[in-house]
Amino acid sequence: MEFNRENLGGGVAFSRVTDKKFKSCSVKISFITENSYESSAKSSLLFSILATSNAKLPSRTALTEAAEELYGSYISSFCSRLGDYITAGLECGFIADGNTIGKEVISTKAVDILLDCIFDPQLEGGLLSEEYFLMKQKELCDAIAASVNNKRAYAVREARKLIFKGEPAMYSDHGSIEDAMNITREDLSEHLSFLLENAVTEISVSSDGSTAECEKMIKDRFAPFTKRDIKPITYRKNSPLKAEPAFAEVAESINQSKMVMAFKSAYDDIYTVKLFSTMFGGAPFSMLFENVREKLSLCYYCPSAYIDTKGTMIVDSGVENSNLDAARDEIIKQLQQAAEGAFSDELLENSKRFICDSFMSNYDSPYNMQDWYSAQVTRGTAFSPDEICEKLNAVTREQIRDCAASFRLDTVFTVKATGEAVSAQ
Repeated sequence: MEFNRENLGGGVAFSRVTDKKFKSCSVKISFITENSYESSAKSSLLFSILATSNAKLPSRTALTEAAEELYGSYISSFCSRLGDYITAGLECGFIADGNTIGKEVISTKAVDILLDCIFDPQLEGGLLSEEYFLMKQKELCDAIAASVNNKRAYAVREARKLIFKGEPAMYSDHGSIEDAMNITREDLSEHLSFLLENAVTEISVSSDGSTAECEKMIKDRFAPFTKRDIKPITYRKNSPLKAEPAFAEVAESINQSKMVMAFKSAYDDIYTVKLFSTMFGGAPFSMLFENVREKLSLCYYCPSAYIDTKGTMIVDSGVENSNLDAARDEIIKQLQQAAEGAFSDELLENSKRFICDSFMSNYDSPYNMQDWYSAQVTRGTAFSPDEICEKLNAVTREQIRDCAASFRLDTVFTVKATGEAVSAQ
């Protein structure tokens, strides 16, 4: 397995993950901009429309059929938050040419469809299709509404507004229903032009090494944009710790309260922190699972997750109203115990195996390895899963203790149940 990365200039970079055992290939084109209350909704809606058609294949049916004829290839859109930034774009997947009947070359055809969706979209009077605009706008609104109805996701999203108040990371990765409904087709045309002219652009190809012609096609189409004056992005911007922990509460008609706690740290080694987070609440044998959930029965769930781009660890939990204070205090107590080294060698070693097994499984998929190295790019590194596991296995008790001691409580946000719902969500 090999990883190579080229800076093409103008904020455009090309990454290549190659492993001869891969039977399929993935091409991903990402446009990265600072998040805002409206940019995420625009990006999400824009690329969901672009994935439906292009000028040569002017309907979703025509594009889908053309992709299906290429041995079930696909074009899809994505939009997600990356710390203070939004990464959005299109990707396509197809089987490697060496695995087609008679070794038919389909890779260039699939990539040509992908590139046309971006550079030659289907237009009506200079604007994106009204039919697909209305359809995808409704789908986006439905997805946002569904996320509100999922009270666990809702609690985390609302908590982020307080955790990262005043930072771009506070905004949702899909915006609000109001944001989505206020977008016009003119807005999307302007947004596409803005992204092409101003966004940091990450192109990645994950394959068996047979995609040289595709790669040339991609570079040729992006060549005009390599002369832009685009500043590089610093993805890791630790969120500042509040002078005093912030507490907020809202009431909802649900039977089970949701509590989100945020802890912040400037600890430098993110992989030691990831290992600690696994020990703390990221595994089914973690400190929070064994003590807060199983031993004391203070919550239904209480996993921890580390956002390395913001230096923030979030613990979200489902709790009965009567246990809210006790659960909060016990979670803080478990962090203090970790900082004092009150954890077993067995927990440390099991956590190393748990996280390394997860990391090593990425080798099995071209898509996973593509995502792996995309994350490496945000950290300014190019470590393989093997190299990271070697680092993790060398982490000591003292490092974990120091890491735990660096975290401070920043925010506690609670969606308190009123008990009026038919069932907990």
